[in-house]
Amino acid sequence: MGLLGVVGSTTAFTVIRVIGSRVNALITVTYFSGMVTILSTLLLLILPGMGFRLPANLGEWGCLIALGISGVIFQVLLTKGLQISKTSRAMNMMYLKMLTAIILDKLIWNIVPGWVNCIGSLLILVSAAVVATRQEKRQETSKDQQYEADEETALLNDQRESEGSRRDSGGSRHQ
Repeated sequence: MGLLGVVGSTTAFTVIRVIGSRVNALITVTYFSGMVTILSTLLLLILPGMGFRLPANLGEWGCLIALGISGVIFQVLLTKGLQISKTSRAMNMMYLKMLTAIILDKLIWNIVPGWVNCIGSLLILVSAAVVATRQEKRQETSKDQQYEADEETALLNDQRESEGSRRDSGGSRHQ
């Protein structure tokens, strides 16, 4: 299930970056929330041993409402950040939640992660550092250029250029 969650979130972040600013962040969050609600309901019905329980008292309701409000605020800000940012700064910030979770596990619940978790966390952090340093080098070289296209424009231009070169090479064969 954890791997399914990673694939789902990676796909969602990629789609958000491709869509860009053409769609309001609230619309994206609304669609995402609807899809997750449907998927969660289906999984509750399909998986054995999974149950649903309403909050029992005002304290639990308060926690649930606070969690819902902060979750929506986080999702809107994350979506807006992914739409605006041309680099992956927003994604690098997402890796901080892994470190925060490990630290809070130790501080609050006194849970020490196993060596497999530590190796996985180290791999993710090293990968993030490599990506960040490569992007910094790329940004330094792109500062010399006057025009900085976003990812979508660059992808469309590459596609158009490849179609144009195919037409040119095809035309030269017929002459």
